[in-house]
Amino acid sequence: MTTPLAPLDTGSQARVPFRRSYAAVPLLLVATLCVLIGSAVGIGWAQEKTSKKADKSKKKQSVVNEQQVDLKASALSESFVKEAQALAGEYYDAGALDKSKSLLEAVLKLNPGTKGVEEMIKKIDEDILSHNEIEIDVNVARNWEFAGVVVLPEKPFRVQAEGVYRFMVNTTVGPAGFPEKELATDMIAGFPCGALVGVVLKDDGKQGKPFLVGTGGDLRVKEGGRLFLKVNTPPEHKHNGKISVTFSGFIQKVGK
Repeated sequence: MTTPLAPLDTGSQARVPFRRSYAAVPLLLVATLCVLIGSAVGIGWAQEKTSKKADKSKKKQSVVNEQQVDLKASALSESFVKEAQALAGEYYDAGALDKSKSLLEAVLKLNPGTKGVEEMIKKIDEDILSHNEIEIDVNVARNWEFAGVVVLPEKPFRVQAEGVYRFMVNTTVGPAGFPEKELATDMIAGFPCGALVGVVLKDDGKQGKPFLVGTGGDLRVKEGGRLFLKVNTPPEHKHNGKISVTFSGFIQKVGK
């Protein structure tokens, strides 16, 4: 007697393999995500490492480039100094002392330690101040008198004054002393009585600040113009004599 076959069960037991298959899918997804994340982290780390190497390389290249530029700048500086000194010598030989001095001053600004430049500038200054001599006589009997020269702004000029004169004043004076209010006629405050003094009449017609000349020296005025001289005495003077004055340096002779 044969045993009949059991009927096929299409119920819950038949679906078990499918449930196990569905349960494995999330695990597979998690594993895949882990692999992808790990790969991404690895790639990011590699990229960061590569980026750092690139930054270091750029910095190193930048330093190398700057050093190369510094070498070029140094070579250019040395070339300028040599050529400027040579050109200054040519200007000096040609008598253009002011241009020679300007070039040497430019050399000192670029390279303050250049040997022999300061000494050369001092020599040029002395040459300038000892040339271009102009001689005049100051009549002490007069008040302000035009010296016949124009002085230049911020340019040095040399004055040498000598001579004696008879100082005579016939006036009354009080305990306050001689008046010092009017520049045109009175004594100038702060300067010795009887000393030679000067003032510049500027191009706009205004008077500059009076300055002491005395026996002379190397002088410089802030603003240029026509130079006037007188002896510093009270207005009622009756002096007699003259003072001889020699100018040189940056001055220009003009007609009175």
